[in-house]
This record gives sequence, structure tokens and C-alpha cells, in this order.
Amino acid sequence: MFLMLGLSFLEIVLGVLCLMLTWKWGKRKYERLIEVEGAIRKLKYPEYGEMLLKKYRVDFKLKPGLGNIGGICDFAKKEIRLTHKPGVMSFDAFWEVAHEVGHAVNGQFIFAKNKVLLSFICLTIIISFVTGLKSNSLWIPILWLPIILLVCICRWRDEVRASEFAAAELTKEIGPYLPATRLALDRIYLAMESASIALLLMGGLMFFYYATLNYAALMGV
Repeated sequence: MFLMLGLSFLEIVLGVLCLMLTWKWGKRKYERLIEVEGAIRKLKYPEYGEMLLKKYRVDFKLKPGLGNIGGICDFAKKEIRLTHKPGVMSFDAFWEVAHEVGHAVNGQFIFAKNKVLLSFICLTIIISFVTGLKSNSLWIPILWLPIILLVCICRWRDEVRASEFAAAELTKEIGPYLPATRLALDRIYLAMESASIALLLMGGLMFFYYATLNYAALMGV
């Protein structure tokens, strides 16, 4: 049992390490893309986002210039928070606004939108957790793996769909090279990030489960 606890802790460490390496790799690749982009003179920011919202009849408000808290499509407040300040002429700024508008057009992430489905998943994990503790089972966490993978795959697909929207719209304005390159990079980066998150979530749940199981055994429960 202590072996499983140690392995789950190792999984958490690997998850954190993979996530950090993914972020570092992504930052380097995205910066290289920005270096070759040049200025986009035929578009205006954030007016381009307003045009997309109007085109697809989506009732969201843009809030540019928010720095690190930007890059979010908030369905509850019906607003899109953007990183860059108005007037910026960079591909990254136009990609971000098109990507977030893509989220607004495609609709909310399924597990955020469907509360019944989310509640069912949480309930399934809780019931299996309690059942495993009562039966002193070492293999219950295996049941959580497909659930975590499903959530992370759906998250990956949700982000990629928004990037596909951005690529399609920007291709109409500036040609296919930069949008296609960024879309390919997004697919790889988001897959790496989602896999790292899955590893971290699975490791965290396993560690908590085996720690509780070990504590119960030590206390004679």
C-alpha cells in the first residue's frame, strides 16, 4: 500500500514537471512565431473582434488590455477579456481575440454547461472512493482514469475548435501561412498540456485515496 502511495506521489511530481516543461516549450515556440509575423496593417484591434461578434450575432462584450488576466471567454458575464491593449498590431493579439470569439460562437465547454453531467462525474468518483475505502481495494483508482481522460480530451477539443475558428477567420484576412502554423502549434501544445493535466489529476486523486487508505489501516478502521 505504501508503494502505491509513493507511486501516486511520483505521478504528481511528473505531472507538475510535464506541465512546467510544456509551458516552457510552448512559450519558446510561440515567441518564435511572433518573431516572424510582422505587422498586420489591414486589421484593427480590438475592432476585428467586434466585427466577428457582429458577424456571428454573439452578444458578448470585449474588454481589452487586461494583461495576464486576459484570454478568457466568460459565459456568465457575457464578456471576453483580452490580454493586449487597443491599437496593438500583432498576430498574437488578433489570434487571441479570434480564438476567444470562437469559444463564444461554439458555446460553453460541455462540462461547464451541463451541470447534471458534471455532478454525475463527481458523484461517481465520490461513490467509488468511499466504496474502495470500505472494501480496502487498491484498484479503485483505475476506474477514474477513463473519466479523467474523457474530461481532458473534451477540454483539448474545445480549445482546438476555438483555434480552428480563429485560423479559418484570419486566413480570410491575411492568408493561410501564419494561421495554419499557429493552429498546428496549438494542437500539439494543447495536447501536451491536457496530457500533463490528466497525469496531475490522476496522481492527486490516487495520492489522496492511498493516503486515506493507509491512515485507515494505521488507525485500525
